[in-house]
Amino acid sequence: MMHLFGVENRDTLTHNATGVSLFSLLYKLSILSITLLTALYLSIMRIKLLGTMIKNETRE
Repeated sequence: MMHLFGVENRDTLTHNATGVSLFSLLYKLSILSITLLTALYLSIMRIKLLGTMIKNETRE
């Protein structure tokens, strides 16, 4: 049984313990957010690098 702030999470219809806490859901969402932000950052850096490479080629 998982607890959040000392309160057991229960299904609203069956009142059975869900085994999932709000903390574990938020943790998974934060990991997903960090992964997506990292991928976005790397994509932006690749675009900047390509732009720099194209500018250097046109100067030569």
